[in-house]
Amino acid sequence: MKPHTEHLFSPENLTIRFENSHLLFDTVAVDQLIHFEAYGVMKKLFESGAKFCYIHQVLLELMATDNAQKRIERQLFLSKYNFQKITHIDEVIRQFSMDLQELLHKLDCHPSPTDLYLGASLNSFTTINKTYLVTGDAKDFPSPVYQKIGFIILSSNKHVRTLTVLGMKPIKVKIEK
Repeated sequence: MKPHTEHLFSPENLTIRFENSHLLFDTVAVDQLIHFEAYGVMKKLFESGAKFCYIHQVLLELMATDNAQKRIERQLFLSKYNFQKITHIDEVIRQFSMDLQELLHKLDCHPSPTDLYLGASLNSFTTINKTYLVTGDAKDFPSPVYQKIGFIILSSNKHVRTLTVLGMKPIKVKIEK
């Protein structure tokens, strides 16, 4: 028997904010959405006009498993919801990642390289269109750099997991030559 699952948005009208926006997902968020079979969440987000995105580093993390079934499941999930790989200007992202790392270090936050690139990508694409980050590890994206927009609560009979939706006010990057 399949476990009963529920999925809630907080605030309730969170999906309205995502109309014609881009949602950038981290590895943990994708894994949790698959684990909780959160197809209703994905359907609501898709119906809001949101476009689902990932960066190359997240794809590498998702595919880095010895479990072939898990790898296939992840590939099918990305394909089913038409996830798009976002590309960016490497030099801008690299410079911002270094600046961001320095700022986060002052806040006693030490995210992984993938999370630094996610933060830099969020900053870069927020200047172009409405972009939000869906993460399962909000501790790697602290205030005041990132703003919590809302939560996606995933629950089953035995477990509850919260995904955090983050926004960011664009920060200008100076490219050193």
